[in-house]
Amino acid sequence: MNDELRSVPIFAGLGDQPAAALTAAAERRTFRPEEAIVRRGDAGGRLFVIVRGQVSVTLPSSEGPELRLGTLKAGEVFGEMSVFDDEPRSATVTAIEPTETLSLNTTQVLAFLGEHPEAAIAIIRLLVRRLRDTNTLAESVRADASAAEARRARSSPSG
Repeated sequence: MNDELRSVPIFAGLGDQPAAALTAAAERRTFRPEEAIVRRGDAGGRLFVIVRGQVSVTLPSSEGPELRLGTLKAGEVFGEMSVFDDEPRSATVTAIEPTETLSLNTTQVLAFLGEHPEAAIAIIRLLVRRLRDTNTLAESVRADASAAEARRARSSPSG
């Protein structure tokens, strides 16, 4: 069971005792396919570790289809932003298949980082990677919008 946490980079350096204590303190939940784990706008304050399964991360829109930000699988985490900024959830995370998670609240995560500062570097790397992925996605959306605008301009009658 301790290996569930140690399979995640931010917890990889944990010894048996700290891993067992953190696993025991975590909340374990299972989710059915298509069940929302968190929704955009929900209160945050929990970091989730995917123990088993796969989830979809989306940005819902009232103006059209949702924007798919990515897919996460066992050994990955989500919810880290709300642990640090105490803001509502920025995206919706939905189980794609039967999924099991362990979650830790803000107090547990911050206490862990206080005792294991090297794990903070792993979280910073995770946040930077996700920021870069978001930048890449934004560039792709902008390119798609520019191409659509160019198509509209070519197909409209000249005046």
